[in-house]
Amino acid sequence: MIINKEDITKLSHKNDGLNYYEFSQKIIYGNIKPSKEILNIADSVKLEQHKYQKNNFYNKAPEDIKKGEQIFNHFKKFFSIIIERFGYKNFVFEHWWLQKYNPLEFIDVHTHGNSLNQFSYIIYLRCSENSSKTLFYLPGYPYVETQEPLAITPKPGLCLFFPSYLPHSVEPNNDTTRLIMSGNIRAY
Repeated sequence: MIINKEDITKLSHKNDGLNYYEFSQKIIYGNIKPSKEILNIADSVKLEQHKYQKNNFYNKAPEDIKKGEQIFNHFKKFFSIIIERFGYKNFVFEHWWLQKYNPLEFIDVHTHGNSLNQFSYIIYLRCSENSSKTLFYLPGYPYVETQEPLAITPKPGLCLFFPSYLPHSVEPNNDTTRLIMSGNIRAY
């Protein structure tokens, strides 16, 4: 893995000749509040109840595939800017899904991939102050616990963009509002 110098902080203490490198992971975020049209499109997508929430991860009707492309195209310019921050010029849209959470529904710790050029995103389309947080962990979790997770509080229009190999989860939800679009892209 290549570590960029902006991701590394070199530290020295007590003039004892010992140094260490500390590095972190980038999660880029921004507000890209969706239009009413985009929210209406998202609301019209058919979601099926699965173990922990409603989603269309496994099953998309042909008309919903077009709807997902419309939603993604609404945010494409924003993603282009982010991809450049990671040092890439272009990307392809690989997979997307919508997830609707009811009270106490959650997502266990998972990743979306392991390639250095694969990125994932979460767009909070609808949420309230009671919507559950998304938790991010350093690579290696849960096998290596090095620090407390980074907890992101949802806000309508907030988009999180991160390497697909970052473990993350969603705490048990406390409202009936939380609706997200999530997916993966491959950069080149």
